[in-house]
Amino acid sequence: MHSPGPRSALARLAWVLGAIWIPARVGAAPTPRYWVCVDSVPPGAAVYVDGRDGGIQGHTSPRFRLLLERGTHTVRLELSGHKPVEERVAIERPSRLHFVLEQAPAWLEVVGARAEAVGAEIWVDGALAGRLPQTVQVAAGSHRIEVRKPGLVAYVRTLTLEAAERQKLVVDLKARLGYGAMRVAAAPGAQVLVDGVPRGAAPVVVEGLSEGEHHVEVHLPDPTTLPWRRVVQVVADQLVHVVARPSPPAVRTGSLLVLVPGVEADVVLDGMWVGKANRPIDQVAAGPHWLDVRAEGYRPLARTVTVAAGQQRVEKVQLERSTEAGVGTLRVIMAHPVAGAHYVVNGQLQDEAALLSPQGIQVPAGRTSVLVRKKGYAPVRKDVELRPGGHEVVTVELRREGQLRVQSEPAGARLFIDGTAVGHTPYGPAAIAAGTHTVALQLDGHQSHLEQVDVTAGEQTLVQVQLEALSETREQPPSAADPARRAPLSSFAALTLERGAFTVDAGAGYPYFLNARTTIGLLRRGWFGLDGGVDIRTTLYQTDVGLHLRAQLLHRRIVALGASVYFSAGGGPRARNSFVFEGGIPLTVVPHRRVRLTLRPMLQVYADQHCPTAEELGRLALEGKTEQLVLLTRREHDEDRCTGGLAPDGTPLPNAASDAAGFDPDTQMYRMPTYDPTGEQYQLEGRPVLSRFVGIRLLTQAVLEISLTQHVTLWALLEGAPLQGPRHLFTRSFNPILPERDFPLYGRAGVTLAF
Repeated sequence: MHSPGPRSALARLAWVLGAIWIPARVGAAPTPRYWVCVDSVPPGAAVYVDGRDGGIQGHTSPRFRLLLERGTHTVRLELSGHKPVEERVAIERPSRLHFVLEQAPAWLEVVGARAEAVGAEIWVDGALAGRLPQTVQVAAGSHRIEVRKPGLVAYVRTLTLEAAERQKLVVDLKARLGYGAMRVAAAPGAQVLVDGVPRGAAPVVVEGLSEGEHHVEVHLPDPTTLPWRRVVQVVADQLVHVVARPSPPAVRTGSLLVLVPGVEADVVLDGMWVGKANRPIDQVAAGPHWLDVRAEGYRPLARTVTVAAGQQRVEKVQLERSTEAGVGTLRVIMAHPVAGAHYVVNGQLQDEAALLSPQGIQVPAGRTSVLVRKKGYAPVRKDVELRPGGHEVVTVELRREGQLRVQSEPAGARLFIDGTAVGHTPYGPAAIAAGTHTVALQLDGHQSHLEQVDVTAGEQTLVQVQLEALSETREQPPSAADPARRAPLSSFAALTLERGAFTVDAGAGYPYFLNARTTIGLLRRGWFGLDGGVDIRTTLYQTDVGLHLRAQLLHRRIVALGASVYFSAGGGPRARNSFVFEGGIPLTVVPHRRVRLTLRPMLQVYADQHCPTAEELGRLALEGKTEQLVLLTRREHDEDRCTGGLAPDGTPLPNAASDAAGFDPDTQMYRMPTYDPTGEQYQLEGRPVLSRFVGIRLLTQAVLEISLTQHVTLWALLEGAPLQGPRHLFTRSFNPILPERDFPLYGRAGVTLAF
């Protein structure tokens, strides 16, 4: 009899392996799979997983996702014009992969059309890149190419190259056409140098100069002045006239040392590249400067530094690594075109035609600084954040500007320019728009001075005033019929501050345990006044910063009427934030010059976010931000409604933050989200606890101020919202250090310092 098994040896082997493999496979647990989000800068890169054999899985974007088995995979990204990226990643949970693609360089082959061009210098964007013939590697984008050789006319051209592009540039350098002459006029005795060669005392005619650019220097006899330097274009068979005007007094200088530990960074001062970091930079004009520090792979850093004459300023800088890459397009629009302006982007001089063209120029993505300047105009600086692949348009307007300097005898007089207080004498030199201005000086015990001054663009105007002392000073007694007019300065009354005066308040109370603010007078026209300022309030768990404006509308004897508005924004731990707007009508009575009583009815609109939003929690869970989720979903105190708390009947409520994230803070395990904003267990008085609480209240505020001196005032403030709903910001449900209920009565007290 024959066996019932397979008849051939090969069939028997397959039968045995199948008998072993199939049961083992049936009993094995399936391998977990997770969603993985793949994004890149710039987006749109083709995605390959575990080799190219499987084909393109999709293209990178913030919404592109792959379902991958748990374990290690090889992810490869390819995008035209960029270097491919390949990386091995371990997938253990839902993840987000973010890649930065480095743009491929471009290549420019520069050759000469004639044999005479061999050895000419090749300059790219103002930097020497080699000698002709040469293949130069450059970044993708627009570049200014210059080819120079003595005796030949310089070749200048602006080219735009794409990433990974190879382009050939044939340069035709032509011999100079002929010779011309130059007449240099200057102050008597001034010494003239052309291309570094002394040519005698001015006025002088220099002949036999080859056609093209020549460097002219004029050294004036006065040792306190700087040499006058210009580049002059000489035309064949023509006489060029040059007038050297006196230079301003030599600027006192110091030095600057920018320390960037472990990084080879570039230093840009006032929009111009001045050298490398970690090396002293000499001959820096004394005074404030705008400092930019930039390094490849790091975020640029900008700040203001002040250099003292004869001293070295040491500025230590810590650069942060940048996660951005790629390039963007920048375009400048001139509101009123000015010929001959210089355009500097990130410390490098740019071609005007390319930068102002509709296409603009390409620059590295990130923080980009644009500086436009021209002699006789105020420089304009603007900073923009350029995204990879983005397009930014910067609009600038050059305004004619001069400098004003004011001195008085005696010094220390209060100075007003066009009615605005700007400081005390001596003043300046300071930049000011060209044109006619009104200058006023005031000094106690002296006659006031008022005059009109014409400021010329590009020049410094000096105003010197001899103030006359008064033979007799008389102090007019205040009118007893108007005690409010003689009252000390107030921060809360309907009486605004005089222009330029200011007050500082500090207080304590409930629910804001500490508060401070400052107010400054902005405008005064008869009985109408306007002032404003900034204040800070804190419950020690959340802090708000606000802006306030106050207007004085009416003042009759001891009664004043005004209007006030207030806007604040603030926040605290666990992604909570608040926005508040208040508008009120203060009414003040001044029964005595040292006593003020103010009643202010006001409307308050608030929008409070007490807990992190469900969308934010879901995003953190998708990105696997475990540490942040633990902080946001773990209970802070027993009554914490963001993470549970108790229902009115004493039963525990679910953890809304944990259910929205699908994350357990105790086990740090992920699960499916179960948060339902329509469920009663997730609501407080009909509002989902993870949403924003918006409300409107009518408040009444009463303030009593008692002045101890002309500069010191004590105050007490009481305000309330009777018969209105609570503001949950002031309850223990969302603030562990406040009471369980919001009392409808609030109060503060403190002191005001007036100046």
